[in-house]
Amino acid sequence: MKNIKKILFISVIFFLTSVLIIGNEEEKSFGYFPQDGFIPDETTANSIAEAVWLPIYGKKIKRNK
Repeated sequence: MKNIKKILFISVIFFLTSVLIIGNEEEKSFGYFPQDGFIPDETTANSIAEAVWLPIYGKKIKRNK
């Protein structure tokens, strides 16, 4: 009975230690993420939106702008 308690105690300590070590790892990011975002300003965002909308909705979208 003492051996089972000892093994259980060691297992719990090992588990808790593992969880703490894994939980403290820094989150790693992949790729490049600009500090101000991928689209620098409102004018550029509008230009990109128009370039995407035109093939989808046609020229009538410009009238509804």
